[in-house]
Amino acid sequence: MKKVKIYTFPDKAPYFLPWQAKALKDHLKDDYEFIVINNASSESLDRDIKNHCSALAIQCIEAEQKDFSHQVFACSSPIQECIDKYISKDRDCINVIMDSDLFLMRDFSFNELMDGYDIGMLSQSRDLGAGFGLIEYAWNCLLCFNTTMPDVDKFKMWPGTINHAPCDVGGMSYFYFLYHPEVKIRKIPTTSIITNHTEVVELIPERVRHLYKFEWDMEIIEGSFLHFRGGSRWDNKPKVFYIEKEQFIQKLVKY
Repeated sequence: MKKVKIYTFPDKAPYFLPWQAKALKDHLKDDYEFIVINNASSESLDRDIKNHCSALAIQCIEAEQKDFSHQVFACSSPIQECIDKYISKDRDCINVIMDSDLFLMRDFSFNELMDGYDIGMLSQSRDLGAGFGLIEYAWNCLLCFNTTMPDVDKFKMWPGTINHAPCDVGGMSYFYFLYHPEVKIRKIPTTSIITNHTEVVELIPERVRHLYKFEWDMEIIEGSFLHFRGGSRWDNKPKVFYIEKEQFIQKLVKY
């Protein structure tokens, strides 16, 4: 069993940290370390992140490559720094990048997920137009690097444009896969936004299933993680919308 290092970036909603930490403690079967990359954009967020990390005894690493010129750079800059400075140099464990609003719902193992694979990822795709077809690249929501993955230092999560098709965070990872066709990819499934489908809703633990509201637009990843979606409140919903949604997460993780 390999040790697992999980990196998260709670720069917009630090109060998610205790919930995410508890969910991992309750359900993750691996020997793991939970690490925060502090990409705070304000003094108050910086203070909150550090206070939560201190209370939870979580390692907190200050991001150096901060860029708040656009939301895609605010997201991609600390992730790329994490890959360049830590993940690409740490070849003794499974390294995981995890969204700060992703919550484990049941027992799970990254060792089991990555058995026989070099990288585990959720795919994003873009249509490059006639003659080029679709391309796929890695989404940052959940990204796993096994010890067998080659040339991790060449893996880039920057946004960009490929043949006039704009790609968001992770777009430039397309070129890594282009030049490393031998890499074994574990494609992680997602339900996408949960609609009124009984078989999907049944993936939510029974004790809280009846409390779920479809208008919350969450999704389930690998059948085990509930993705809050919009944890930074970028979609500008009414305040009560977020309060109810967050209260549901607290019940889910028994916080």
